[in-house]
Amino acid sequence: HAEVRFANNSTNPIEFGLAQSLFDLIQLKSRKRMGRARFEAARVHATTILRGSPDDPTALATLGDAALELGDVRAAAGAYQTLALVADSAAAQVRLGHLAFIQGKTADAVTASRAAVALATNEAAGGSALAWFQYQLGDTLIATGDRPGAADAYAAALAADPSSHLARWGLARVAAAEGRTDEAIH
Repeated sequence: HAEVRFANNSTNPIEFGLAQSLFDLIQLKSRKRMGRARFEAARVHATTILRGSPDDPTALATLGDAALELGDVRAAAGAYQTLALVADSAAAQVRLGHLAFIQGKTADAVTASRAAVALATNEAAGGSALAWFQYQLGDTLIATGDRPGAADAYAAALAADPSSHLARWGLARVAAAEGRTDEAIH
């Protein structure tokens, strides 16, 4: 790493800072490539499983997640739609909601996020699991401009899991969006 040797030999703080920034950038790019390789490997693994078990819900979810992370929205949509057909669940609906939001279909995103919470409740999810689905609903609602609905969802998440940092962060996000900065900070 030439930039590290350069930084170690430099007495100029600006040169040192530039070299450190370059080194940080190289590390970031490396981690990004590793992440991409892991998603690619996950996609290959899920595809292999689906050849033998085309209705495997875990493989369908993994394929959709990996495809989405790799930017293949069409493949993610196909995997998530199949997942919802073979094993409709809170996990399937939250994925469909996220996908709909990415595609700009905000009404569909809200509908799927609400369905995910209802299914999580029916699946007897409780505590942190239910709180996570409520938090996801809150994020969808605040992103689509429904601050009161988001506040309700985040409050429900906090009720399900009083230690949920995500729920607290969501409530702070609503407070900040409403100009209540002191409340958001505390």
